[in-house]
This record gives sequence, C-alpha cells and structure tokens, in this order.
Amino acid sequence: MKQIRYILLVIILLAFMPICAQDNQSLAEHHKQQAQAMAQEQQEQSGDEQKPQKVSPKKERNSVRSGNKLYEKEKYVDSEVEYRRAVDANPESAIATYNLGNSLYRQEKFDDAAKSFEQALHMTDDKELQARSWHNLGNVMMQKQQYAQAIEAYKNSLRLNSADNDTRYNLRLAQKLLQQQEQQQQENKQDQQEEQQEEQQQQQQQQQEQKDKQEQQQEQQQPQSGMNKENAQQILDALQQKERDAQEQVQQHLMQQQNRRKVEKEW
Repeated sequence: MKQIRYILLVIILLAFMPICAQDNQSLAEHHKQQAQAMAQEQQEQSGDEQKPQKVSPKKERNSVRSGNKLYEKEKYVDSEVEYRRAVDANPESAIATYNLGNSLYRQEKFDDAAKSFEQALHMTDDKELQARSWHNLGNVMMQKQQYAQAIEAYKNSLRLNSADNDTRYNLRLAQKLLQQQEQQQQENKQDQQEEQQEEQQQQQQQQQEQKDKQEQQQEQQQPQSGMNKENAQQILDALQQKERDAQEQVQQHLMQQQNRRKVEKEW
C-alpha cells in the first residue's frame, strides 16, 4: 500500500510495490505529539466527573514499529496483530488505523481494509495522510472492480495532493477500466437481447410447426371420415342390388313354373 516515500502504483494486474518500514515509522513520529495532545485534551475535558480513556503513546509507537517490521517481511497476519495492539493503545491513532488497513489489504480483506482507510480519514486533519488514505481506498475499489468509486477516491486524493503522479496514473487507469467495463456491459446487454429474440423466434417457430402439424392431422382425418361414409353407401347399394337380383330370380322361377303347368294342361 502507499506509504511515506513509496507510493503503490496500480497496474493492469493490480500488483503493488513493497513499502519501506521506515515510512510508517516516520509518519508515526509525525503524529506522535498530535496523539499525545489529543489524549491530554480529552483528559482535561473529562475532569473529575468522567474517567479519562487510557492512551499509551509509547505502546502505540512500539506496536506500530513492530507492525512495520513484520509488514516489510510480508508477514501481514502478524503485522495486523501489532497494528491492532497499537489501535487498542490509542483508538484515535490515525497512523495505526491506516497501517492496519494496509495489512488487511495485503490479506485481501478488502472490505475491512476500506473500513480502516475511511476511519483514518476522519481521525486526522493531516492532508498528506488523508491523501494516502483516499489513494489506498481507491486501490480497494479497483480490486473490487468498482471503478466509478475508485475514480472518486483518486480524485479526492488529488484534491489534497495534486502533485501525486502515481494517483493521477491510477485515476487514468480506473477511467479506462470503467470505460471497458461499461462497453462490456453494453455488449453483454446486446447479446442478451439477441438471445432473447432468438429464443422468441424459436418459440414462435415451434408454435407454428405445432399448429401446422395439427392442421395436417385434421386434414388427414377428414378424408378418412368421407371414405367411411362412401364405403357404407357402397355396401348399402350392394345389398339393395343383391336383394333386387334375388327378387328377379324368384319371379323368373315362378314364371317358369306357370309355363310348365300350361303345357301339361294342353297335353
């Protein structure tokens, strides 16, 4: 994360340069007197009516230094422990809270890191520390691919330190990534619309094919029904014709018998 002399530069892979432990130490010294003054002021304001909050600047300073050494060795879990001890020693320590955010960031605990940077912003009036907090908060947003929020964080950092070229570079990178993200979202939206249209066309085609199939089945059933009636009529006609033929045969047989009788009488 970004420290006093070395500023982490967000690149395409979002890799960060190592920081020097001396940086955090010097910043801790820079705020040492401020923390002591704040503790003394709180004690004076509380008076006899309220027990003052115990602040241990020495314990805070030692824990920050220990955390910095561990951080430099990339022992981020152990450095987190030391920074939390520093925060316990002085809950209003902006530098301890800021460094805790760095350690959490290295462990990819991005939500917790963002919370620490935001707290550090409200714990100090030091513009340099505020600028760094905004810068690192922007880095968190970059990791979460929340490029619009990252852009705002980098802009806030530049408002406090306009000479920070690394923050300016990160800002341009975030703007470019946001543009690519919006373009990708637009392409995804178009692809989704095309898929929906294709799906609707397929459904309509299936419905039309089903409708055509039903009509074809109905057309096939109608001739079959006509053939049945025609067959029945043919059978009926055949029966009637057979009956007529039988009647004619009976009549012919009767006539033959009558003719025979006449011949016998004449003899």
